Order: sequence, then structure tokens, then C-alpha cells
Amino acid sequence: MRNASVYFVTLLLVACGSNTAVPAQTLSATATHTPTLTPTPVERLHPDPRSGHALVYHDQLQMVLLVGGAPEEGQAEEVPGKIWGWDGDRWQIVNEDGPPRRDLGGVAYDSKRDRLVIFAGWLRSGSCDPATYEWDGQVWETKNVPGPHVCDHFSMVYDAARGKVVLYGGQDENMSPVNETWEWDGEQWEKAEATNPPHRYHYALTYDHVHERVLLFGGNATGNLNDTWSRDGVAWERIHVDDAPSTRAHVRMVFDSDRESVLLFGGSQGFGSGLTFLGDTWSWDNGRWSEVASDGPPPRGVHAMAYDPIRKKIVMFGGYGNDQANLGDTWEWDGSAWALVDAP
Repeated sequence: MRNASVYFVTLLLVACGSNTAVPAQTLSATATHTPTLTPTPVERLHPDPRSGHALVYHDQLQMVLLVGGAPEEGQAEEVPGKIWGWDGDRWQIVNEDGPPRRDLGGVAYDSKRDRLVIFAGWLRSGSCDPATYEWDGQVWETKNVPGPHVCDHFSMVYDAARGKVVLYGGQDENMSPVNETWEWDGEQWEKAEATNPPHRYHYALTYDHVHERVLLFGGNATGNLNDTWSRDGVAWERIHVDDAPSTRAHVRMVFDSDRESVLLFGGSQGFGSGLTFLGDTWSWDNGRWSEVASDGPPPRGVHAMAYDPIRKKIVMFGGYGNDQANLGDTWEWDGSAWALVDAP
């Protein structure tokens, strides 16, 4: 009789249930399952490999802008003048209706008037464009005014203390050297002082914001050069220094306003098919040159560099290398080392 009572109580508990928790695996069998979504990959855009282009920092866009340059062989003769922007993470197209893309022309950013300025350069059709163009971030304007009789192999920088774009040297349409300095004030070109450094092309040019001077290094004339020049807005002056970088052309440099120094990279030695490109990095600080790195980006020339003051890094893109091809990689210098940050 006792066994029957126990059996009855057991049946009652099973039938009526109790407060005992249901095992977890019973809940998971009846819960709604939400599958994990695979994110859609975002396509990263890359400028095509090129040389003979320019990089400038745009204050309002807070980007390093890539302008012009020689495209790969076989591309259309007149490639649209796209402007690319690098924000520190990725490249993006910021304008697609600019003047025709050009090789070895002059590019500068007038920070006071917030204007991107483009002058001359070779078009893919084989002609030189003598016009001056300005972009206010929205609209392009063509300035058909008399200007320097130069076509390519020159550089332009913006002299912030005087509010003028400075152009020096280069070659005319007949590949004859031009030994002149010109200034652009937004409305007209004006030829500056008569005394200039010896004529040259494929040199490095930048603006020192601290000492308010345009600085020039090296280039090519009857041979490769490694002299250093400074311009205060009135006259050019040669700075005699020891331990300068070796003689070179196709070289580029840029001023780092936070570290108050100039960074120079690469260039070439030799002529024609015998060109050898360099991959060393130099700093101009307190009137002295010093080598700061021998490793980093592959050797190159006709590349472009610009300083990003927001991220405090120097950006370098493209160029022409020892493998006889244009490059499309993006590098950054943080003051102590190079880092590859984007590659097609």
C-alpha cells in the first residue's frame, strides 16, 4: 500500500508540473534564430599608377589632392582631369570635370584664396597647354592671360607670406631651358627678379612656412646637381652646405610645418636609358642636410609629396621606378619611418 502511494504522488508531480527550471537545451530548441549577416565589402578606389603628377594639401577639404600625371601607356590621349583626395584612410574622387590631364605641369594651392592653381604641362595629344586654371572647390575657371613661356619640368609652390604662387625654371615647348622666376597673384603672372639659380629642370621645390622662404634643391642641367637655394621673395641665394644629398634629378621634397624641417626622397642619377633611381630619405633642418632613412619605399623619381597638417604625416604617391614602370603605391612618413598605407 505504501508503494502505491509513492507511485501516485510521482504521477501527480509529473502531470501538474513544478517550479523546477526547464533544462537550457529545451529553450534553445524553441527560440527564434537570427542568422549572422555577412557585410557587403566596400570597393576601394585607387588612382592609376602615374608619374609627373603633383600632391597638394587642401585646407578646406582637409585632404591631400592628387592632380595630373602621365598615365600608363596605351590609355586614351585626353584623359579627363580627375582630382583625387586622400583622407588618411582611402582615396576618393573629389572632382571629375577639370582641365585635361597633363604631365609635368605646375600645381599649387593658394590657401588665402582657397584656390587650386594649375598651369601648363604636356597633354597626351603631344601639345602644351599654356592656360592657367583655378578651382574653388566647386567650379573651374580658365584664366587666358599671358604667362611664363614654359611648358614642363618645372614646379610651383605657394608663398603664404606674400600671397603668391611662385614658379621657377623648366623647359619650353622646344625643350629649351627657361631660367626665370614668375609669380601668380590670382589675376596675372608677373616676371620676378632677373637673377636666378642656374637653369635646371626635374628639381625639388617647397615652401618653408617657418622661415617664409622658397627652397630649391638639385635637378638636371648639363649634369645632375645637388645645390641648395633659398628665395625670400626678393632674391635667390645659394646656401653652401656640407654633406648634402648626392647629385640627382627627378627628386621631390616637402616642408613639415610641425617638425619645422624639409623631407627629401628619391630622385635619379644618370641620363636616358641609363637612369638609376634612388630610395634614400633626407632631412633639411637648421640649415643642414642629414640622411634619416635608407629603407622604406622602393627607389623612384618624378613622384609627388605633400604634408597633411591635421594628421601630421607626409604623404607620397606614385612615381617612376627602376622596373621602368609607373608606380601606384601610397606611403606615409610619421617623422621617423615610412609605412605603406595603400596599394592598388
